[in-house]
Amino acid sequence: MSSSIVSFVNNENNLTASTRPKGVAVRTMMRNCRKPPFLVLFFTLLLTYTAVLYWDRTRRVSTPRRHTGEGSDHREARPEDEDRISKSMVLSLDYYEQTANAMRNLMDLQCWARTVNITGVVEPSVFSLPGKAFHFSSTSNFTFRDYFDIDQWNFANLNVKNSILVSLKYFIENSHKRIIFVQLKYSAHKPCQSVEALSENQWFQYLESHGFHIKTTCILVKFSITEDAFFRKIFSSTDDFRHASIMFDQWRGTGQVSYRLKLSGSRCLKKVDMIAPIKSNNFDSLNYPIAYSKRLLNYCYDFVSKHLDGMKYIVVMVRTEKLDFSIISDTDLARNSCIKQINYDVKQAQRKTRTTQTLYFTDSGSHGTSAVMYQEKKKHVAAIFCKYLEKTIDPIYSAKESSKKLELVTKSQDSILISLVQSALAAKADALVIIGGGSFQALTKSMYGIAHGGPKLFFSRDKFCSQQTYT
Repeated sequence: MSSSIVSFVNNENNLTASTRPKGVAVRTMMRNCRKPPFLVLFFTLLLTYTAVLYWDRTRRVSTPRRHTGEGSDHREARPEDEDRISKSMVLSLDYYEQTANAMRNLMDLQCWARTVNITGVVEPSVFSLPGKAFHFSSTSNFTFRDYFDIDQWNFANLNVKNSILVSLKYFIENSHKRIIFVQLKYSAHKPCQSVEALSENQWFQYLESHGFHIKTTCILVKFSITEDAFFRKIFSSTDDFRHASIMFDQWRGTGQVSYRLKLSGSRCLKKVDMIAPIKSNNFDSLNYPIAYSKRLLNYCYDFVSKHLDGMKYIVVMVRTEKLDFSIISDTDLARNSCIKQINYDVKQAQRKTRTTQTLYFTDSGSHGTSAVMYQEKKKHVAAIFCKYLEKTIDPIYSAKESSKKLELVTKSQDSILISLVQSALAAKADALVIIGGGSFQALTKSMYGIAHGGPKLFFSRDKFCSQQTYT
């Protein structure tokens, strides 16, 4: 038996390539190739080919490079494939609310624009107006990208198939020269502006000086309206849709409350809540689409390096706008139980971080929220509350001193800028104590969670001074 096997093996080895069976030849070749150098070469070529295919695919849909400068040095924030932005674009002259909610309304407009196949929304100017954060001004030096990372914002919106933000310069150079100006009426008793009155509008004059022709329309949106009906009211003809951009007098966002646009069937509100859950009470929004701009972060670093002893510090942030003083106040605010509870939170934060260096920010001063400023009685009580709290927690600077130092660092007295730098400082703090709640604090809380990968040392008290603590 053994001699038969040896004879078979010898006969196989004597076969030529032409006479050897095909299956045997293949197996013999593979045996000869089973060596480490061959495998290394094979897998190297395979990985290289895969990488080239992946790079070529992602290059076409990649977001732009992050900017490294300020002001006019910003690179245009748009997908590199310019064909993805149509010549029909949208802008709104006003976003109705203050910082955090104005950002929601902006994102909501980007969602609506995409539903009508408009892929570019003009980024707003950002500066302080009574009750407003985003407002258009052709002469403003600051736009959305000066405060926030516009690349990250666009990337988050592209991921949910929203339109992206483009600069005013890009709009002027690339948009259709026909604009439909849409006035949205939320009350039947409020008349629309006449053509004569609109001709005096600075934006009409600015756009007309750049060759734009503006057609006006007025739409009553007090009651619910379908998306199709709303679309037909804006575009009276197919020619309008294909060869015109849109300018809204004010975009309040979509929703079923009385002051919003009630678009039945719209999924924009749900989409906005999905990627910008600023009203959340928990740390479930760590994918928040906001990042502060390099310019804003530089202000934070300048403030810390010039006015703090080292990088370790605590921030106490009070939003008196949301506090219910009928519940938490008494005849002697100095002995108020809420102040004692907050002081306990601060002492806990100081003990756990091993630092007493505390920054104190409130909205009751010159850079505070306009909602408090409009309520004189509440403003007075809020100022007393903040004064006694300041005396109790003993911060490194008073709220007024902090604001003055931030004005020197930023070389500005703009309330939006100062409040956003305060928010950025709070996000970078070793521990954060917030009192009052509201959308702006929710934004700050989200940014704090992102900066630390979770709650870390976070103490929160709502408008009734009830405690929510994360440690």
